[in-house]
Amino acid sequence: MSATGGNRIIRAVEIGGIRLTEFEGKTLIRSPREAAEVKMSLSTAASVVRPPAVSGQYRNFEIAVKMDLRLVAADRDQVLLSIRVVFELSYRLPVSEEFDEEEMKSFADRNAVFNAWPYFREVVQTTTARMGLPPVTLPLFKLGRPAEKKTV
Repeated sequence: MSATGGNRIIRAVEIGGIRLTEFEGKTLIRSPREAAEVKMSLSTAASVVRPPAVSGQYRNFEIAVKMDLRLVAADRDQVLLSIRVVFELSYRLPVSEEFDEEEMKSFADRNAVFNAWPYFREVVQTTTARMGLPPVTLPLFKLGRPAEKKTV
């Protein structure tokens, strides 16, 4: 996506809503005492699940963002905690604006993931606390390149 096309869609789009559509969480850690040094792995993927459709003065569309967190024991190859979610984000564009499939995919990979990130951080933090573990605070998501796959 060109910088001009990217700026054009970002200036025109409005977010309508976000909802959690899938959740899966699992831990092998029974207490904070069992927690070991871990390696954190994060991955994200986004796709347009409902292409733009005209409704009144707007084109409405939805993007699904899948986010995965894995905490793996540093001293062995064992997943100690995993959390996977899928969010659906609803957006709208003025009907006068049109974007091609490549622009929409680029927007999904960058901006939809960026828009969903704070919600994922909250799910991870509250879920780990409810598991009786010290809350896990994820790092900030920084736009710099598409986040189709990201490992921290």
